[in-house]
Amino acid sequence: MKAEGVPLGPEELIWDEVVHFVILPNYKEDIDILREAIDTLAISTLARGNMGIVLAMEAREAGSKEK
Repeated sequence: MKAEGVPLGPEELIWDEVVHFVILPNYKEDIDILREAIDTLAISTLARGNMGIVLAMEAREAGSKEK
């Protein structure tokens, strides 16, 4: 048993429970490019239960909240 706060080693991880986060930073990126990137990630076998996508928007970009 590991002490609290001690990270697990690779041999101790339960890989089905690992969540991967993909950060997509963008500034003035065309919406179609972002859509294609997200669609590509969505077809991964990890997408449904083991992947989170973070859209990192630039606040100074006009319309970034709408995008």
